[in-house]
Amino acid sequence: MRKSYLLMYNICMARLPQPGGDDDAWGTILNDYLSVSLDVDGKLKAGAVTDDTTTQRIIVSKDGTTVGTRPKVNFITGANTTLTVTDNNANNRVDVTIAAAAAGAPDPSAAALGLVGQTMPATQSSTKFNVNSGICIFMLVRLPAGNVSKIGGWKVNEGTGSPTGTCGMALYTEAGALVDQTVDMSAVFLTAANEWVSGNLTGGSQAIAAGNYYLALLSTLPGAPAFAAVSLITDLPPINGHYPAVYLTGRSTFPSSFTPATATKNNGSFFFGIQ
Repeated sequence: MRKSYLLMYNICMARLPQPGGDDDAWGTILNDYLSVSLDVDGKLKAGAVTDDTTTQRIIVSKDGTTVGTRPKVNFITGANTTLTVTDNNANNRVDVTIAAAAAGAPDPSAAALGLVGQTMPATQSSTKFNVNSGICIFMLVRLPAGNVSKIGGWKVNEGTGSPTGTCGMALYTEAGALVDQTVDMSAVFLTAANEWVSGNLTGGSQAIAAGNYYLALLSTLPGAPAFAAVSLITDLPPINGHYPAVYLTGRSTFPSSFTPATATKNNGSFFFGIQ
């Protein structure tokens, strides 16, 4: 009878022993069952557990609201942030440190263009505006502490004629005091369309503190050059006491100072940059 029973067991698939049964075969049946997935040292056999990458493992939420259920989370470095990722093997985890960029740090999109700062990302420029003779345009820009030596802009169409005064760009404090202006730029205002034009500051490299500044442009060419810009709401109002875009009329030279609050509010934001 026992031989007949063992023969039946040997041709069956591995199973757990039955309480109250399997006389004299309990240990053999249990070992066969465990050996399906375990080696003799008690460790899992290779391939015993399938790595199913489609199985939901992480629920990701933002402010309490689920935004995704995936087996992987990918961290992306955003603007003005630093992202440090370390594989912490000792604690069986990955450490992610997210920090704001240092105060006064350059705009990363400006730095990618070789600029210290820009009035707006170049990719936002969707139109162009003529800079008529005698119009002095001021665009607010945030600059980090450092040295600046050039101011430039994206000229879309060339100007024509002979200048009747200053053609160039300038740097002002947010309060309206002239820091420095470029050398004469009338020649590059007259060159072919669709090019980046810039001029050296007359005083050479200028050391500036981090803060808000105005980049200014003045043309006195009879035929107006056009520069890359984006249309904003009419007469862009001050924001928290700051005037993003203003202009003066009737200018043949850059003023030594101006008052942003009394200048005419502009509805166009020009793409200017500083190097």
